[in-house]
Parts: sequence; structure tokens; C-alpha cells
Amino acid sequence: MGILTASENRAGSREVYFPSHERGMAHYSYLSPDRKSVLIVEMNGAGLFDPCRLVPFDRGAAGRLIGPPGTCMGAGWSPDGKWMYFSAYVDGISHLWRQRFPDGAPEQITFGFATEEEGIAVAPDGRSLVTALGPRRTSVWVHDEQGDRLISGDGQADSPEFTMDGTHIYYLLQSSSSSYTKELRRTDLKSGKTESLLPGIALKAFQISPDGKEVVFTKRPGDGTSEVWLVPLDQGSRPRLITRKGDQGFFDGNDALVFRGLGEKENFLFKIKKDGSQRRQISKMPILDIFSVSTDGQWAIGGLPETDPSVMPSTWMIPLDGGAPRNICPGGLCRGQWSPDGKFLYLTDTVTTIVFPVQPGRQFPDLPIDWKQASQLPGARQIRRSGISPWSDPSVYAYAETRLQRNLFRIPLH
Repeated sequence: MGILTASENRAGSREVYFPSHERGMAHYSYLSPDRKSVLIVEMNGAGLFDPCRLVPFDRGAAGRLIGPPGTCMGAGWSPDGKWMYFSAYVDGISHLWRQRFPDGAPEQITFGFATEEEGIAVAPDGRSLVTALGPRRTSVWVHDEQGDRLISGDGQADSPEFTMDGTHIYYLLQSSSSSYTKELRRTDLKSGKTESLLPGIALKAFQISPDGKEVVFTKRPGDGTSEVWLVPLDQGSRPRLITRKGDQGFFDGNDALVFRGLGEKENFLFKIKKDGSQRRQISKMPILDIFSVSTDGQWAIGGLPETDPSVMPSTWMIPLDGGAPRNICPGGLCRGQWSPDGKFLYLTDTVTTIVFPVQPGRQFPDLPIDWKQASQLPGARQIRRSGISPWSDPSVYAYAETRLQRNLFRIPLH
């Protein structure tokens, strides 16, 4: 997805900027007052937002990344074109920044951990900014037969995952603004005791091994290249780099990892031994995202692009040892994952989760499905919540909940 320009009747259309990676998407654009430059908010080949990009308006050049070294979500120009403004997440916190055009250093305008600013509009006289300001809290909850209960207290918590026996839950926690490190925490669901695992190690995403002894996680060092790492949870060994230019790592139930390999123009599904050897590409088909890997290591669930760019991507079951993939959510993406014991398959859209029992010796029910009738299939049940983390009992699940309290504020510029 890219940026084009045209007249109001769409005559004279021409490209301004298109990302080089097929997974990349340019979402928003902001034209400079002199109509010579454009600030662009874009998503990179890993499906993550980058810093903003500055490109020339009069020709299709790639331009350069600009602004603070974080996740740019909005931008703007001063009326005289001398300043660029950014709404960006840096170290996990969203604040406002500015930078003198064209080569000044980024300067942070707003500060704090308790409240954040997101979105930006520059006043016509250039003397103030308007933004949405307020607190954001992300917390982990567990739902069971007793109802919903809060697991994480302070800070920003997300990515919950149950242990196989359901006695503990893992999640990531950023406890303060002084450290962006999202540390791995584990809470005993019976006693409520929480412990910090792997202190000082920053994790972007993780999965615990079926035996609970290891964790595979994604890390993005200073150069922005995603890496897949593996570390024992007993803290007896140091983390080990498995591969660079990869993310979304999963255990395959044996002695290997499945991950998304990040290419220059396309991403692919890969498998690699836990010692970092025997890296091999599984399929020639590009992949958008990996959502889950089956407990027997035979299947992955992921989003695949369509050959026709006008058709929405779909979610597929992808065999990891050869064979043809199976479309399970035609006409759109749904997220899919198995319960820890592999006895249930969970498919989620943006609102609802459908749970399907899995027959012994199989990893999926008869799919594809008509989503509107999915809950009526034999043995299926519906959960009125998306983005859940399942356990082996469908009545027990965890989820992360984000609560925003924001209003529009005007911020003077001095």
C-alpha cells in the first residue's frame, strides 16, 4: 500500500511513494507547505510501524527515515515549513517530538509516564499543537468459573500465556518509564505470587516451550533488525542467538523452532534447529504473519497474501513437512491457535472467538468455515472476546485489556 497524488476527479494520478517490501504499507502522508516534501507514516516488512519517512513530492524516491528512533504514528508541519512534528512511541511511551527541517536533531516536546499524547495537529498560526492526551493502562486478566480477575497490577502488561498445567501464567511487563525493557513475569494463579524471570533481558514477543524449561523470544537491537533468541528459564545459561532477520518464533514440539524469515521484499516461513543449525525455508509462498504452530509440529497457522492484490489476504493452515496449505478463513484474516494440549482450536476475529474440539490424530476440524455459522458446528462454543490466550479448558482463558482515558488538549509552542 502506497501514497499517490491526483486531482479531485482522479485525473493525473501518479505514485509518490511505495514501500519496497510486499508486506510494507504507507498509511498516512503529510505534504509540506511548499509542496516539495512529504512525511509518511508507514508499516515495515515485519508489519511494525517504523520512524516516519521523508520523501520528495515531485519524484518517486525512497527518501529517508526521520524523526525520533521509535514508532511514528502521526506527523505535521509548521506553517513556514521549518519544523516537522511527530507523534511517536519511543521506549514504549507515546509523546510528541519536533525536528528542524531538513537535518535538525529530534527534540522531545512532551514527557511523563502516567499520561501520553497520541496524534498531532498543528494550529494554522503555528503557535500550538492539538493532541489526544491522557493515561493508558494495559493489564492482564484471567477468566475462569469465578469470573474475571486482575493478574498484573502496575505498569503496562501484555502477551499472557498459560503453563501446560494451568497453575501459572507468563506475561510481559514494562514497570516504569525509566526502563523500556519488557521483562518476563510469572504469576502463581493460586498464591498470587509474581516473580521476574530473565531480569534485564528485553523481550518483544515470546513463547514458552511445552515442558516449561525454555523460552524463544524476539529481540530488536539498535540497528532495528529482528532476531530470534532462545534461553533456559532456570537462568543457568545465557540467551543464545538463533538467527538474525527473523521473528515470530515458535517451538515445533520436537527439537526445532519455526519462525518468520524477514527478506528484503518478502517474508517466508522457516524452520531451524534449536542449536541454530539446519535453517531451511519451508514454503515458497510468502507469509504475512505466523499465528500459531500445532503441538505436534506438523502445521502452522498464518496469513498468506493473495496473488491478486485486490483480494483480501486469508488465514491458512500451512503444512510444515510438505503438502498444500488449507484456507480456513476465506475472504479475510482471522487469528488461530491451539490450546496447550492441542485438543482445541481457537479462531478469532476482531470481536469473537470460536472454540472447536480437535479429534484425536487431527489438528483441525472440517474447515473452511462460514464465520456466521461457525458457532453452530458440532462441539463448537463461542466466547465474546477476541485476542484471548487459551488453556486446555475452554472456560479458562487469559487476555490483555487496554484502557484509554484521553481528551483533546492544546499545547503551546514556545
